[in-house]
Amino acid sequence: MAEPTLRAEQPGDGDAIAAVTAAAFGKQLEARMVGAIRASDRFVPELSLVAELDGRIIGHVILSYVDLVGEPVTTRVLVLVLGHPWYYPRFGFRPASQLGIAAPDPELPDEVFMALPLQSYDPGLRGRVVLPPAFAAT
Repeated sequence: MAEPTLRAEQPGDGDAIAAVTAAAFGKQLEARMVGAIRASDRFVPELSLVAELDGRIIGHVILSYVDLVGEPVTTRVLVLVLGHPWYYPRFGFRPASQLGIAAPDPELPDEVFMALPLQSYDPGLRGRVVLPPAFAAT
């Protein structure tokens, strides 16, 4: 059996990415959100990757910038996730609140809004995440 390969998203991948995203979440909302993020100034093209098997896209991951609003400045940050608390910790994610980072919606359960501190992590970065307009454009 062939192994999936990981590669950067290419310009012609949009429809396949939308299809795999809609299939993964069972609705079109997340697929539209990916398109809105891709069209925004927060999109990081080199961090939009697809998994491909036998020439077919079977998975997608996208990272974009969000703002961390705190004192004294607003900073653009990466590697926060809203996801399953049993899945992401195996990759080093932990509740963002442990790092002084508040979710964009105070109603979100603490255990599902997680952060992955990178090597250049600055523990002085604290505040509330503000999502870019692309997240609401769906």
